[in-house]
Amino acid sequence: MYTNTFERGMRAAVLAAGERIRELFLSKDLDIHEKSGPGDLVTRADFEATEIALDLLKSYFPEIPVIGEESGGKPTEDKCFYLDPLDGTLNFVHGYPNFAVSLGLWKGTKPLAGIVYNPISRSLYFANLDQGAFKNGSPIRCSSKASLESSLLATGWPYDLSMTEHNARRIKKLRNLCQDVRNLGSAALSLCYVAEGILDGYFEEGLDTWDLAGGAIIAQEAGAVVSDFEENIFDLKKGEIIAAGKGIHHMIAEVIRNDHS
Repeated sequence: MYTNTFERGMRAAVLAAGERIRELFLSKDLDIHEKSGPGDLVTRADFEATEIALDLLKSYFPEIPVIGEESGGKPTEDKCFYLDPLDGTLNFVHGYPNFAVSLGLWKGTKPLAGIVYNPISRSLYFANLDQGAFKNGSPIRCSSKASLESSLLATGWPYDLSMTEHNARRIKKLRNLCQDVRNLGSAALSLCYVAEGILDGYFEEGLDTWDLAGGAIIAQEAGAVVSDFEENIFDLKKGEIIAAGKGIHHMIAEVIRNDHS
């Protein structure tokens, strides 16, 4: 239903924004500013990528609002886009090439399509509702691991430092049960790595809608179970997520729910 029109426009927006990010990354023309703290930064690339993506989205879909990290906007019950022009800004600033442009199309609480683009590896992930997930045009599937002890997980650190101790406790518990827990610095790419089976599971809280809107449907369409920490249906506005193959999803959720002991 959405493949032709929506994929074409979404692809144009993230590719153009991503290529400008790539140019600035390679030239080291960053223009860095601090937002809420030293780990929460914004750069020239964030703003220029936003402008490029917004212009293209408005040309393809003038009637659909765009909610973004740097562009503002308010969600509606009808269709809207959620745009993160540079998910992984801190990685970008430090020269660590794990960042992406993320764009999700949602109708109220229902995801319709998502696209995530890493401009350094030029990896493009895309999914339409009920049509599967793809990387550079080839189908991808999540891991089928059935135990944590053979699984590689990922998480992230919330900007809210009051959550650090709580998060560290659950990471420690899961680290003792799995092979390791990585922090990749990009929620969007973490979800895409779950989708293609590089990661077996991913969990994080304290996130914004634009962090999750593109990657969540990609992971879901690749066969991953995507939920909140209580294993309820994923709520984009809640800011927490578990995405993993069905063989280990419940195990991760159980550890998170019992992390106060």
